[in-house]
Amino acid sequence: EAAGCYRRALEIDPEFEKAHHNLGITMRLQGRLNDGAECFKRVIEINPHSIEAYNDLGVTLRRQGKLEEAASCFETAITINPHYAEAHNNLGNVLQDQSKPNEAVASFERALKINPGYAEAHNNMGAALTTQNRLKNAAFHFQRTIDLKPDLAEAYNNLGTIFS
Repeated sequence: EAAGCYRRALEIDPEFEKAHHNLGITMRLQGRLNDGAECFKRVIEINPHSIEAYNDLGVTLRRQGKLEEAASCFETAITINPHYAEAHNNLGNVLQDQSKPNEAVASFERALKINPGYAEAHNNMGAALTTQNRLKNAAFHFQRTIDLKPDLAEAYNNLGTIFS
């Protein structure tokens, strides 16, 4: 139903940036990654400075396994707004996927410097530190995640892995 509403809005106003963006998110949630990516690209055509569109396009491309393209999207978002913690975090995830743990840690550090209360970035930092066998530091970040977001099951699992 949501997709139908967004499409109707776009019939009325084909340049309605927010409707394209929301349709992209809906498509991604439905697993229609190509369609979602096209929606985010359309937002960027309308507004080349939309950090959210670059970020969401990057997330979608990462899910498609297009890591270089995803990294480029996050880097563009960061160029537009260097204080966009979510793009730094997402770039860290891509760098982690690319087996670049030092660069991933640096991205997570930037995200956490911008937003020290960013639970997901703490969790991702912990995962990156775990791959570097920096378990004490990883445990700190997993515990910080739990303190910030006690319903994030992944953080408990990650912390348990440190102790096993």
